[in-house]
Amino acid sequence: MPYSNIASGYLNTTWWTLLGWEGLTQVEHAVQTIAIYPALATDGRDEATVVWLVTEKRYGNNSKNNIFANRFVNHQWGGEPVQLNSAPFSGDEYDSSFDFVNRPKVAASEEGDVLVVWMQSNSEVWMNRFDPVAGGWETAQRIVADFPGIRGVSIDVDRVGNAYLVWYSKNRMQTARYSAFWRRWGEVETIVDNPNIAIENPKVKVDSAGNALVVWTQYSGTDNKLGDIHASRYTATSRKWGAPIEIDDRSESAVNHDIAMLNRGEAVVVWESGGDIYATWFK
Repeated sequence: MPYSNIASGYLNTTWWTLLGWEGLTQVEHAVQTIAIYPALATDGRDEATVVWLVTEKRYGNNSKNNIFANRFVNHQWGGEPVQLNSAPFSGDEYDSSFDFVNRPKVAASEEGDVLVVWMQSNSEVWMNRFDPVAGGWETAQRIVADFPGIRGVSIDVDRVGNAYLVWYSKNRMQTARYSAFWRRWGEVETIVDNPNIAIENPKVKVDSAGNALVVWTQYSGTDNKLGDIHASRYTATSRKWGAPIEIDDRSESAVNHDIAMLNRGEAVVVWESGGDIYATWFK
């Protein structure tokens, strides 16, 4: 199958047309680096954005990590990939405040707004935005300044570019909403804060009307081995997140969940439990 090598470390892509799979295109290549954690999003204009982490180990035990992006427009990848984060190195001097730039996530609206978020420095969340009107990336900005032990982020964007972001640590999960009209983030809300549980892999999805759902695996008990699927819903009319609820009631551990949003705030959630696949429909 033909594919495209768009980054160092053999980060590959391919695309399908009505005539079949397109041919190989090398978009970017750099030596002595590793490209990992690719993420891809498409908008309503038949354009795509891929983001990834590039790590280069040098300066003793310090790894130089950066977030890069490339755009797929008019059936071809762009030229030189764009670095989205502020550089952790100034000349040959390492800046430890930029440690742990990691795991970028990307989401795009139908109108071409693209938001990329990533973890940084073990306690921060940063963002960069592609402006479809200006046709370029903005400057990276810090969204979350102090969230110790951060483990991951999840983001989705509605039709007009409003974003819904979730980040979490072992037993705490918070969220914030980005207004495309005002181009700023709203107040941080806490969805879960419980020292007696453990959270894994929250995923947030939003429909075209701006209703969102976040689903995660939650471990409880003294050994934190029994996982259940929990969810919280954001309604566009109330502009509030609901209280978390458990959506599976089996005695066996549930893991590896996923979400698909339908219209009018409806959603389908699937997960694995006891060697079988289960699903529920939220309406």
